Amino acid sequence: MKLMSVEDFRRENEPWKTYYVAFLKGSHGAWFPFCVMSSEKGDKLDTLCVSKSYSLLEEVVKPCVDKIEAIEQYIVHYVYGEEINNLIDRYGLSHVGYIEDDGECGCGCGCR
Repeated sequence: MKLMSVEDFRRENEPWKTYYVAFLKGSHGAWFPFCVMSSEKGDKLDTLCVSKSYSLLEEVVKPCVDKIEAIEQYIVHYVYGEEINNLIDRYGLSHVGYIEDDGECGCGCGCR
């Protein structure tokens, strides 16, 4: 995961670009974006995870969701950069975690 400050993410991305973002539904019925801590020493979830790949984001989200009983379900949704900016502001997030391909093709042949 490439950790970026909110400022860097906004500078490098246009509002019309799209990314996948995961949303979790808690046992209380509310939906909220999937976030992580930017540091092991952190004390709050301050990083919104985004990806250009549905499957890569789901690979990160699913194991976490499976461990948390209070999460009833999740969805990976395609959103515009402008909506990501709104989520960052609404939840007071400091970072964006860009989950990217490690450079392999995914087919196992090593073509990339």
